[in-house]
Amino acid sequence: MTGILYISYTILAMFPPLIPLRDTHIIGSRCKEWIIGRGRVPQFYNHNIVCVGHSILVPPYRMVRLKSDYALLVACTGGKGVFYEDGQTRQWPEGKLLICPQGAQYAYEAVSEEPWRITWVLYLEASQHGSDNSMRARLVEADCEDFNSCAKMLIRETSSEAAPAAIESLTSLLRIHMQRLDGGDCIDSRVSNLWSIVESDLGANWDNTKLAQLAKMSEEHLRRLCLKHYGKSPIKHLQHLRMHSACIRLRTGNCKIETIAESLGFSSLYAFSAAFKRWAGVSPGQFRSHEKQTN
Repeated sequence: MTGILYISYTILAMFPPLIPLRDTHIIGSRCKEWIIGRGRVPQFYNHNIVCVGHSILVPPYRMVRLKSDYALLVACTGGKGVFYEDGQTRQWPEGKLLICPQGAQYAYEAVSEEPWRITWVLYLEASQHGSDNSMRARLVEADCEDFNSCAKMLIRETSSEAAPAAIESLTSLLRIHMQRLDGGDCIDSRVSNLWSIVESDLGANWDNTKLAQLAKMSEEHLRRLCLKHYGKSPIKHLQHLRMHSACIRLRTGNCKIETIAESLGFSSLYAFSAAFKRWAGVSPGQFRSHEKQTN
C-alpha cells in the first residue's frame, strides 16, 4: 500500500455459505475502497498504524480471517452488513463498531443492495481488556462519528500534497480516537480533563508545574502518562495542540497571523512563525497560501 488507493473490484468467485469459515476476501465490481498505508503516510509508523480505509460495499463482498495479522477497528457509518459470531450471524447496522484484537478470528459480509459503508483501521497492537473477551472479535455500541470523520479527513488530505504537520496532527488525533473506542489503552481521566481545559485556553502561560497542578499529580507522573498516551512530553503535547489549532485557523479563517500568534500565547509574530516552521516545514503564510490553492 504505497499511496491512497481508489479500488473498484471484479467478482472473484461464486461465494459459498458463510459457515464453515475459511480465509476469504470476495469483492464485487460495484465495491469501492479508498485506502492509505505507510508508503503514503510514514507518520503511521509512529502510531503503530498499518493502513486506514473507507469502503462502500454491496454483495458479494465478504471478508473472513481465521487469525488476523493485525488488530482491527471497523465502524459502520451507513447501511447494514452482517457479522459472524459464535456460529451465528448478527446484524451490523450504523452505530456498531467491530473491535478485533491481533490474532483473533473475524468474518463479515455485505448482504443488501443498499450500500454498506465502513471506515476501518489496521494496526499493530492487540487490545488488552483483561477478560475472556480480550482475544475475541466483537461488535459493540459506539459513537464513531469522530473516528469516522478523522479517518476520512486523513484520507482526503493525502489525496493532494498536504503539509506534513496536518498529516501528523490528523494521525495523532485518529490514534486517540482509536484508543477511546477499543478501550485497550484507556487514558487517565485526570489527563484527558487536563487537556480539555488547556485546549480551551491555549494562549495561557502554561508550564510543567501549572499543568501538573491542574492535573492533580506530580510533574514526573504527568510526564510518564503523556509519553504513554501521546508519545510526547506535556510541553511537547501543548505545542502540538497549539500548532494543530494554528493549522485549523490558517486553513479555515481570514484571521491575521499576528492575531493567531497572540491567541496561542506567543510573545511575537517572529516566535510563532519560527515555531510553526519547525513544526510544519513551511511558514504560516506559505501554509495558508497552499491551503487556498488546494481548496
